[in-house]
Amino acid sequence: MAENYDDIFGGEFSQARAEQREAWPAKLQWHGGISRAPGDSFPVSGGFFLPETGIFGLGRDPAQPPLDATLTSLQFAGKTETGWGFQRIDLAILAETFFWEHRQDGRQRFHRNEYRIRQQRGAGEERELRGRIYILAVARQLFELGATEPVLLTVRGAASRQFATLLRERLAPIVDTATRMRNQRGHSGPVPREAFWFPVTPGPMTRVGGEEGKQSEMVLPDTTLPDKQELPSGGKAFVDFARPLMVPAEAREAGGHFDQVWERYQPLWDKFNVFGDTQADEPIAAPDNAEQEAATTPLSVVRREDGLAVARTAAVDAAVAAYAGRDPQRLAEYVDTQARKLARDPQQLTVHDYNKVAAHLHERVGADRPAEVLAR
Repeated sequence: MAENYDDIFGGEFSQARAEQREAWPAKLQWHGGISRAPGDSFPVSGGFFLPETGIFGLGRDPAQPPLDATLTSLQFAGKTETGWGFQRIDLAILAETFFWEHRQDGRQRFHRNEYRIRQQRGAGEERELRGRIYILAVARQLFELGATEPVLLTVRGAASRQFATLLRERLAPIVDTATRMRNQRGHSGPVPREAFWFPVTPGPMTRVGGEEGKQSEMVLPDTTLPDKQELPSGGKAFVDFARPLMVPAEAREAGGHFDQVWERYQPLWDKFNVFGDTQADEPIAAPDNAEQEAATTPLSVVRREDGLAVARTAAVDAAVAAYAGRDPQRLAEYVDTQARKLARDPQQLTVHDYNKVAAHLHERVGADRPAEVLAR
């Protein structure tokens, strides 16, 4: 009697240690235009590309691209892919992480300190590394088209440094100003970064790379958001500026769409925070210049409404309760100062650091009030 191959896997199996392969519904890629492999057909202007597999993963029809997108067929190193090309995309950023990868194969991933550790050895091994950012986001153009799942955005090399700079210098001041105005009205907690759409467009052609003769030209990400010095400082002018950037309330409110997305995808996202065998606590040399610092500065891995931000909000609320009537913004600054004093690494605060501040404030309400807080 012939063995029934269809049934041998139909019995009971323990699921305690079984691993199920999970995949992101859609991966959004940055392409730098002219700096490409032979045979690529992406426009010189560069931009984002969503492959057809990602379009189907979002439950959309490739033949019906959204606003700011076109149906495009590209060749990447001889392999043709069809998908949507975006000259502009607006992102609500839920989470981000940065790591170094091996420049040749892109498979080995390393902790953020790896570059400076290798540089300290003096053997030139740091040149084998290339930075990459992963960003979990909801894209406005796809969200308004009816796609409910997030995209995983990947940006590497010089484009990853530029993207991090835009987040720090263009989007962060908007979030900070909104949080300050919120606190001034008596509301506790920050305005999360995901409350704003972050518009990303191709910038001008830029020369990138190291020493002369080894440079290349590519298109780096840019944004239509203004520089910090051009940003309204508050009041009605800032409200009028920020209103068109705000995501719908049903997406950003507690228990809303973004919270539901995070609940579904956080386990998969956490897998990105596994690096190579470099120890995070290994001593590292200070960077030689600001450009290198920008390349190695860590990006927040914690969603603004989750983890670290929640612990900070709880500590600020404890300070507001302990020092009633004081300026909430000054109290928030005091909480940050105290957390840095308690932290093992003042440049990398943790949930535990803010929890210690909150516990101290709860235990000593009304005692030892800091002079820098009471001075106002």
